[in-house]
Amino acid sequence: MTDHHKLTHEHIRTAEEKIPAGCSIRTTFDAEESGIYRLNAEINGWFSSGAEVSISFNGNKERIDITLNAISARLHQVDLFIQYKTSIELTTTADYETYIGFSLFRIYQREVKSLDDVLNRTTLDQHQAETKQKHLLIFCHGNHRTAEDMFEMGETCRSFFDNCSFFKNENHQLYVLYSRSNQNYLTHDGIQTCSQRLFQEIINFASTFFLPTDKVLFSVVGHSLGGLIARHCIASIFEDPLMSQILVPVGLLTISTPHLGARKPSGLTVGDTVLKHGADAYMYYLLGQTGKELSLYDDIENPLLLKMSEPDSSFVKALNRFRTRTVTGATHYDYIVPHASALITSSTSSPVPDVGTEKFSVSEFSGFGDEGHDHSLLFTDVKQVVFQDPIHEGKYEKSDYISDSLGQNETMYHILYNLQQVTWRRISLQFALEFSSQHIAVHDMAINKTKWFKEIIAPRTLKASSSCVNLLSKVMLIDHHSACVDLRRKV
Repeated sequence: MTDHHKLTHEHIRTAEEKIPAGCSIRTTFDAEESGIYRLNAEINGWFSSGAEVSISFNGNKERIDITLNAISARLHQVDLFIQYKTSIELTTTADYETYIGFSLFRIYQREVKSLDDVLNRTTLDQHQAETKQKHLLIFCHGNHRTAEDMFEMGETCRSFFDNCSFFKNENHQLYVLYSRSNQNYLTHDGIQTCSQRLFQEIINFASTFFLPTDKVLFSVVGHSLGGLIARHCIASIFEDPLMSQILVPVGLLTISTPHLGARKPSGLTVGDTVLKHGADAYMYYLLGQTGKELSLYDDIENPLLLKMSEPDSSFVKALNRFRTRTVTGATHYDYIVPHASALITSSTSSPVPDVGTEKFSVSEFSGFGDEGHDHSLLFTDVKQVVFQDPIHEGKYEKSDYISDSLGQNETMYHILYNLQQVTWRRISLQFALEFSSQHIAVHDMAINKTKWFKEIIAPRTLKASSSCVNLLSKVMLIDHHSACVDLRRKV
């Protein structure tokens, strides 16, 4: 097996099929483990005209249909999210005699250390489940992105889950939903529209895999814009009678999410003014409704991000139903979502990371209480701090705009104030890079979405990115363990 931070492909099976004219052929592949499987379907021979392929998986509970033709779609690649040991059935139909080749791979297979070193072993021994406990992790990608962005973190969580002595027994089952309903340019349609699509996706998933009597511990992970879509969507989950009955909230984790918006401050120089106007034009005209909402131009007096921060709103009430709410972001070099917006603060006090070490570290963290586990084991060489924001020493009106201490982001004071009334856990991430050209990748390094930047990122830096994914995955699964223990104590 390759290094744990590299993408691996495990070949499962290849099949060659001849489909007679007007007939259907069934092909079956066995998926022995849960995870992500990549299926390649290709027309063989230029005289084969085309075929329709129906792919059924997860016990025939999910299906994907693809079309192949001899000119523009000879090869089709599709990713299947397998939830448990199952068979993948392919039904191929052709109007004319056609030859099709299928190849199945399992991707992102990895070896990880167990969570046992940070879980409370006494708790493990004393509380044994009598009924199967189900867990659901929902992953939401960012702007212009796809579900594939979150594979690295999702499959790392799955590996930790499968190798942990607490979750490993037959009484625990993990389900993973990689959101696919807002991929690519669909993210331009506005946070509310994207939230509605995600909500429908969650309903479909839950109705497929869960019973109305199930109590499923669930967490939501959002990267970049995905964190805001998730925050909007959870209000709908708890307002829905069936979903609120099935889904038991555990944790919300946002990674480099612009909670305070993505609006550039005016600045004092001509260059600052030009940069602001250019950024505003890009957000307003090229990113659609989402861009207007992120730059707080969707409603001058009452923008959506302000509505989502109001204490009496359904959004904040939904936030407060989670056991934990964790915000993370890079202290420096994330030019897409500055640290202040990601960590819901006006001040960035962390020093600039050392150049050339190509290491990942946590510069500071706050908000981690005594939850039955020693979270400090996850954060080496750093002590927990008490979060304080000096901005409140001044006097501001609700609609006043303020800039963060580094002059990277501008937001409404009341958005900041309202969100800081919610209890958050904060983790400040640092990536020490060798060259300034690598800074372009920092926004994606926290989820190890670095395949587009491998030409400029050294292997050691890729390992640092993987270390960040491992840390955040452990934080989330520790919360699920703690939630399990609390549920059992109530029984």
